[in-house]
Amino acid sequence: MNIDFAYYRSIFWRRFPYFIVVASILTSIGLTVAMVLPPEYEARATLLVESAQIPDELAASTVNTAPTEQLQIIEQRLMTRANLIDTAERLNVYNRQEGEPVRASAVVDDMRARTRFDASSGRDLATLMSITFRATDPRIAAQVTNEFVTLVLQENVEMRTNVAGETLEFFEQEVERLGSALDAQAAEIIEFKNGAGRALPESEVFLVERQNTMRDRIAQIDREVGLAEEQKIRIVELFEQTRTNVDPATASPQERALLAARNELDTALLVYAEASPRVRLLQARVAQLEDRVQAEQLGLDANAEADAEGKSAPELLVESQIGDLETQIQNLKQEATLLRENVAEIDGLLAQIPANGLTLRALEREHNSFQEQYARASDRLSKAETGERIELLSKGQRITIIEQATPPDRPTKPNRTMIAGAGAAAGVALGLGVVVLLELFNRAIRRPAEIVDRLGITPIAVLPYLRTDAEIAWRRLLIILILCGAVIVVPLTVFLVHSFVVPLDGFANSILQRFGLTLPAGLG
Repeated sequence: MNIDFAYYRSIFWRRFPYFIVVASILTSIGLTVAMVLPPEYEARATLLVESAQIPDELAASTVNTAPTEQLQIIEQRLMTRANLIDTAERLNVYNRQEGEPVRASAVVDDMRARTRFDASSGRDLATLMSITFRATDPRIAAQVTNEFVTLVLQENVEMRTNVAGETLEFFEQEVERLGSALDAQAAEIIEFKNGAGRALPESEVFLVERQNTMRDRIAQIDREVGLAEEQKIRIVELFEQTRTNVDPATASPQERALLAARNELDTALLVYAEASPRVRLLQARVAQLEDRVQAEQLGLDANAEADAEGKSAPELLVESQIGDLETQIQNLKQEATLLRENVAEIDGLLAQIPANGLTLRALEREHNSFQEQYARASDRLSKAETGERIELLSKGQRITIIEQATPPDRPTKPNRTMIAGAGAAAGVALGLGVVVLLELFNRAIRRPAEIVDRLGITPIAVLPYLRTDAEIAWRRLLIILILCGAVIVVPLTVFLVHSFVVPLDGFANSILQRFGLTLPAGLG
């Protein structure tokens, strides 16, 4: 396929006026914008996040925010709407006159577009943060940047001290709460023990020993009662035996006298009647000797007289001893009854001990849990106090200034060469596009080959269109006028609109911000 370059070159030169007009207009606009845009200066400050000055092994801070996370938090707090508006107003970033209304949304958007935070960190690398701000005035750029640096330092100190203070306050409240809960639990345990009395596991051994002691005492009392009963029976038997039986071989003089008197009485009864004076005298004699013998055996005075009821001294003595034994037996039985009641009471207490033990152990477990929590909270409170002290003295992690922002000597934006070049490139591209579009929409026949292709006729000869001198002169004048208009009128119009109607940078910036972009210019 052969390409007729001469034909296309002729078409280009034929459409060259359109190309040069479009390219001139856009190039003029690009040059005008590059010259009109105000210069922008960028001030930069560098911050360093230093590690804690006190090793964590000795005393650790209670603020454990990672450096990068901390910088991100501070950045978000600084970029709030209220803070940006306040900074712009205090430093008069936009030269607003007194009484002039504030376009808050535009100020916030432009301040955010002008400000940049860059953080860098890594393993075994220091954490750095740079703050840059762009402005048309180098002094304003440095002031705003240093203001942001001051706010970063203040925000860092406030954030760390607030976190440390809130941590300390939390553990103070936690220690107070756990202390109150511990006291309440101890009071509940004491109240339960007072209510349970001796029915507690700690008293079980004592109660069992006391119960065994009581049971031993009851058994002893039963034995003592049995012995007292036997002793009472022996006294009665002895008293009766002393009245009737006397052994001559082992008898004392009184007993032998008694034996002789009894024999004499028995002999007299064989001779005399019982009512005879001799028999009565012998009977009295026998009774008197029996009393003496019994008194002698019981250790009494043989000459003691009978009581008012006619009882002899030995009988009274026997009754007295039997009465003492009965009193002793009664007291022992009463003591045994009381002991049995105590044993039954202890049985009841021992029966309550398992349930009370379960309840008490549950209360003690809860008390021990509170005590452990209280100990841990107290330890953490001590650490929180140390951590707060570290932050108040700025001995923990902190942000320091490596380099303050200074007014820059030369503007960083706009790149006038790039803007002018972009305008010229856009003009050339659009001019070529206009030429191409004009040719695409032009359906006229201009070559012999097109006559053959489209009409099916082979021409004998082709005569070109020849313009007159007047047409050529008029065409050249028109091109010159259009070029003059593109080079002079268009830039002048752009300049006048920018200066007296609406700033081009603000207008373009407001449009680009809708797409998330920004133009390196101010609000105007």
